[in-house]
Amino acid sequence: MQRQSLLCVLSAGLLMFGACETTASQIIPRPRIEKLTGDTLTLTTISVSGNPPAEGLRLLEARAKALGCSIGKSKKPTIVFEKCPAKEMAQLIAKEALEPKRLAQAYQLTVTSHVKIKASGDLGLYYGIVSLVQLMEADSKGNVRVPAGEVLDWPEIALRLSKTSATDNDPARVNRFSAWMPLYKMSQIGLQFHGKKSLELDENFTANVKTVCGWARRSGVCETVVYFCPFRGKPGAGAYDFRLPEHKAAYAKLLEGFLAQGAHGIEVDYNDWPGSAETPIEDVINLACEAVWKKDPAAYIFYCPPNKGASEYRGPASAEMTRILSKVPARVWPLWTGYATLITKPLTVETVEAWTKAAGRRPLLWVNRVALGVKHEFGRAVAEAGGAHAFQGELLPKNLNQLFEGVHFNAGMDAGYVTLHSEKFSPEALAYFATAADYVWNPHDWDAAESCRRARRFVSIMSPLLEQSSTLIGKKERP
Repeated sequence: MQRQSLLCVLSAGLLMFGACETTASQIIPRPRIEKLTGDTLTLTTISVSGNPPAEGLRLLEARAKALGCSIGKSKKPTIVFEKCPAKEMAQLIAKEALEPKRLAQAYQLTVTSHVKIKASGDLGLYYGIVSLVQLMEADSKGNVRVPAGEVLDWPEIALRLSKTSATDNDPARVNRFSAWMPLYKMSQIGLQFHGKKSLELDENFTANVKTVCGWARRSGVCETVVYFCPFRGKPGAGAYDFRLPEHKAAYAKLLEGFLAQGAHGIEVDYNDWPGSAETPIEDVINLACEAVWKKDPAAYIFYCPPNKGASEYRGPASAEMTRILSKVPARVWPLWTGYATLITKPLTVETVEAWTKAAGRRPLLWVNRVALGVKHEFGRAVAEAGGAHAFQGELLPKNLNQLFEGVHFNAGMDAGYVTLHSEKFSPEALAYFATAADYVWNPHDWDAAESCRRARRFVSIMSPLLEQSSTLIGKKERP
């Protein structure tokens, strides 16, 4: 039957409990604590109170519309949003003491005679909405059903970043990629420069930084970090020459400009490019720190070491790595890929701790090839899930927060890897990435087959919401 659009007015008798069809969770990333009662709450109308994040409310409206309902306000709302003090949220999560960045992402979702989402930060409220949207279903009468119980959830590690090329992808593709990331509960997006000349920014890169960084800053549903290599091209012509005062000033101005457009941080990208032997690496990093922190003292600064030489982004921390890092502020976080460029065997706690001890600080774990179908994909077919591909979580340690400052994915949505070939991403690629996001949010309860099951459903729910709602980047937020 055709679902009717319902008025957003709540009156007595419109909340009904009934038998739940399943007590198995449907949420991905998998929550840390779930206590479902076996009942369901049936909402014959939906009304909202509190101040949910605008981006989250749009998502909730899109899901309600897809299920045949609309959302409004009432004296007795069916969905309540509550911002609480951080201390109160910390007391709810007695199982683990969370640092502020993780605590701000935590949320409590309870379903009794109504739905309530509580968090100490807007990002936590948003993540609560993402989970609620996955729980909402419609019955044959057009009513919305939500399983009763409690979800108490928080991330294993605060910084969960996915990076793509801001040069090789036009804005439409980068916007679509970026719009998916908060739905996966990935907390950061990396935008990387791949232009031929560092002194001449390409059109795609410029447009993508402006659009995505501005959207992320305004919406508050994720952070952005701009990855920029100053050494692309010939020194003094295409590449920066840091022996020249005017090039130092231009580089500082460029980084300040990224922050002015909304970026939450930058990365000093030596990576697979040669750098400049005439200028010590620590001098370039310190120049970046001075420029960035003058503009925003809270901004992130990452550093990707070179792919060859005395200090590399792979393998043990060399004496040169230790020397460089000893010359820069402790808040500069180096990227590290583990034993080798590609992680192909289990990365042990002992290996990570040895690197940290030698380097004098924890690294950001850099996981390459997080894309379905790319050569050397960081994934495998799961027979129990009908051959669907899942992230290879079994190769990573579970105690991510104890070992790393964050986790960085070199990410893509097709065989093009960080070059996004497809106009629209396939359901299989989207589901694979959901299993990756699942692991870094909650590695302790991660199961490949179960992750694939949840990921398929997640994609089926979220794909139409992005298409038919204003959640795509570039559309105006509510005033």
